[in-house]
Amino acid sequence: MDQPQISAETLELLCRITGQELQQDELNSSLVFLAALVTVLLGVMLVDRAIADAEKQELEQTLSSFLTLDDQTHELTQQLIAGVQRHQIYIIPNELLKLTVLLSKSEKVLLIGLGYKMAAADGEVDLRESMYLQAIASRLSLSTGEVTVLANGHSSESDDLEALNTIKDLLLPEQFHLQLLVDIANQFSTSLSVSS
Repeated sequence: MDQPQISAETLELLCRITGQELQQDELNSSLVFLAALVTVLLGVMLVDRAIADAEKQELEQTLSSFLTLDDQTHELTQQLIAGVQRHQIYIIPNELLKLTVLLSKSEKVLLIGLGYKMAAADGEVDLRESMYLQAIASRLSLSTGEVTVLANGHSSESDDLEALNTIKDLLLPEQFHLQLLVDIANQFSTSLSVSS
C-alpha cells in the first residue's frame, strides 16, 4: 500500500523536535502518529502543571507498544519526548496540526481517546486537561458527541448511543493500516465503559 507523502513542513518539524536531519524516506505513518501521540500525551500531563506518578506510568505504558518496534524507534521516542517538551509543541496548535494532517479520522479518534485515558490516569480529569483535549479535538474536526464519548470512556456516565457506535466503528481493525494501531485501538475500544 502506498504511503502518503509527508509534507516538507512536517518533515522540518520532526527534524526540529528530534534534533536530527531526518530524510523523507526515513519517515513513516507510525513515526508521525507517534510524534502526534507524544505531543498530545505530554500536553495532557503538563497542562495542569502537576505530573502525577500515574500519568508517568500511563505515558510509559502507552508508548511501550511503539518501543517494541526496534532500537531506533526507542531512541527516536526519547528524542521526541525531549524535543516536544523543549520546544513546547503541545501548546502550539498549528504545530500539532502539521503532525495530524495525514491521520485518518480513526487515528484522530484514537489519539484523542488515548489523551483522555492519560487525563484519567490519576483518578480524575482536570478541567484544564479536558479543555486542552476538547480544543485539540475541535481542531481535528471531531464532533461534540464523539468527544463526549471519549471523555466519558472511563466513567459510568451514559453516552449518546449514536456517537458511541460511531466511535466503536472508527476503532474497528479495518479502519487502520498499521497492525500496531489495530492492537492499540482494540485495547482502547474494549476499555470504553458502554458496549454497543
